[in-house]
Amino acid sequence: MTNDETSADRIEYLNNEVESLQIRIAQIQAYNKDQAQSSRNRCQKLEHELKRVKHQLRRKNDSTKTLQYEPTLEYELLRRKIETQARELYYFTNHQLNKISKKLSNEDQLTWEHIIKQFGDQSRVLQASIRNITKVDGYQPWREREQENLSKLIQERLTFLQNPSKPCRDVKRFVCELNKNCGFGCEIHHVTCCNWTYNPGGFGEIFQYPSHNCTESMGADMSYWGSRLEDYVIQIPLIDILKPRPKFLPMAIPEDISDRLIRLHGNPFVWFTGQLLKYLLRPQPWLAEFMKKKYEAIKFKTPFVGIHIRRTDKLDVEAKYHDLSEYMKHVEDFYIIYQYQNPDLKFTKRVYLATDDPSVFNDTRTKYPDYVFYGDTAVAESAQMNSRFRAGSLKGVLLDLHFLSLC
Repeated sequence: MTNDETSADRIEYLNNEVESLQIRIAQIQAYNKDQAQSSRNRCQKLEHELKRVKHQLRRKNDSTKTLQYEPTLEYELLRRKIETQARELYYFTNHQLNKISKKLSNEDQLTWEHIIKQFGDQSRVLQASIRNITKVDGYQPWREREQENLSKLIQERLTFLQNPSKPCRDVKRFVCELNKNCGFGCEIHHVTCCNWTYNPGGFGEIFQYPSHNCTESMGADMSYWGSRLEDYVIQIPLIDILKPRPKFLPMAIPEDISDRLIRLHGNPFVWFTGQLLKYLLRPQPWLAEFMKKKYEAIKFKTPFVGIHIRRTDKLDVEAKYHDLSEYMKHVEDFYIIYQYQNPDLKFTKRVYLATDDPSVFNDTRTKYPDYVFYGDTAVAESAQMNSRFRAGSLKGVLLDLHFLSLC
């Protein structure tokens, strides 16, 4: 017989004893007060033991659930779908209400604005409640453990593949020309497909090489992608001109962990890409120390919201200007929802600002005094077109990237 069965049997026995004594007390109370008091004392002891056994069993069941139980795929998909739909419903309805408001008279607009405000507040309460489901459903330890286990698995696979036990000449390998001339975000995109020219000193000056024991092509005979794939050394072109295009290009994920990853994360490809970048962007010791000192200087503490405001050359070609207020609307929503999630918590509203436009920092101080902004105008200055590809600018970009990843 298991311990759970023993506890259940004990609870049943105590329940029967308590009920029996309560009936007996009622029968003898009128005839013998001393005997009735004695029965009441015994009844109280049994009730106390009953509560103790029930409490122990409940704690054991909760512990077992935390350690062994996992959410079903259907549960996680539905939970995330509810959160997404609630958020999208808020965006859509709020947009439509504001469109209607613009067509009303000034007097009616005041009433309508009050309705919009009430709707927004109710929507944030709903979103906070949905997010708090993860705090009470008992599955959060599994989510954290599964994230850690999958990350460890991917990192170990990448390490194994990039550091063969055989001599480098005896294994098949791809050679990547790191020669895509564009900004950091663009080049990081291509680094995941093997292209880098951002730093004059080369990739290895900033980050660890992907392989420790196979760092050269080591082969006079090199084939280009699409010609003889059976050769040992194949050069990969820019992803823009990669033909034929293999099935494992983005947005593919490893098939053998796809079920686990789809259950864990709402956007599996984003998670997987993050793992690739985690491996590729492992900092050299000097960079790791630089990041550590900056982290300690900032005294990083949650909650922290990160925003990236891109201006300069982006506005010339492919993007529209967006005012700081458009970004801060989402920051404000986050902190209102966060407060609803944690009604008794007092916190500072912190924002990490990454931008290539130094003037944005002036706006933050004058327009949003209730927030504490972190960031560096010197980094923003170094991101200008005339200095973007210098080593100092790259350090600033990496600093912004590091802190944005922690928000």
